[in-house]
Amino acid sequence: MIASANPHKQKKLREIVKDFFKPVILDLPKIKETGQTFRETAENKAKKYSKWFKGWAVATDAGARIPGLKNWNSLRTQRFSQGGDLKKINTLLKMMKNKKNRDIFWDEALALAYKGKIIFSTQVSALPAKLQKSFNSENYEKGHWLDSLCFFPQFGNKNFFNLTPKQKKSAENSWTKLKKKFVDFSKKNPSRLNI
Repeated sequence: MIASANPHKQKKLREIVKDFFKPVILDLPKIKETGQTFRETAENKAKKYSKWFKGWAVATDAGARIPGLKNWNSLRTQRFSQGGDLKKINTLLKMMKNKKNRDIFWDEALALAYKGKIIFSTQVSALPAKLQKSFNSENYEKGHWLDSLCFFPQFGNKNFFNLTPKQKKSAENSWTKLKKKFVDFSKKNPSRLNI
């Protein structure tokens, strides 16, 4: 089971596990997200949802490190502001107003559990980016709100949504790293996936 309601994450997680499982997406019950790291939170979600599903569940947790904001809690990236994507975008832009350090670093964790027991977990970082000073509504996709504000000096200062497919894959290399780590684990430990 794909333990995420985010369409973008559903797509990425399906891609990671499709060679090993037939992934399904269900309406998920609400659970409290707990953990002191992204990896720990992903593990907690995978355990709880796999117990609820009575089978396999893959979950993720992620967030942005923003050094220019002293009181920023990366573990609360998706919940730092009440309201939808546009509210989050506008709130972050206000928080970043007049900040010189506009660096942003994305961390992503993945966990696989079976009936409440963790089988695999890991955490990686994506390509660093910078935060824009304004929002262009043409550069937006539901579930991808933070990418609307990211540009990449490595690719001519282009916004995430203006990158070529190859550049997007490089920018989102956390997913490539997660898949590689999961595939490597699966090859080295095939019996762990045959419970």
